Amino acid sequence: NFMVCVGVWQATCAEEVSGKVLALWFPITGFVASGFDHCIANQFFFPLGMFLGADVTVGNMFLKLLAATMGNIVGGGFFVGAVYWYVFDSMQSVQQLKSRIRTGLRTSLA
Repeated sequence: NFMVCVGVWQATCAEEVSGKVLALWFPITGFVASGFDHCIANQFFFPLGMFLGADVTVGNMFLKLLAATMGNIVGGGFFVGAVYWYVFDSMQSVQQLKSRIRTGLRTSLA
């Protein structure tokens, strides 16, 4: 899910449609080619496999969905979301500090 979230962030930053498509294409292609599980994709593929006769039990399906969901939460929520929040918050703190310094300099010079 890390690669999916990175693709979404890149697409959000792109301004043109072609940039958005390319920003999504490469991380998603890498994710699929690597064979990683994604909980939303598994919610489609497990019932489809069961319908077509795969040897998958309902309990096994829920166990795999739980594992994929936990991995998606960690990959997307922590490795992308929390890191992005930390970087943005620290940048915002630096901006506030700079504005306080500038304001302090203006009042002391006046």
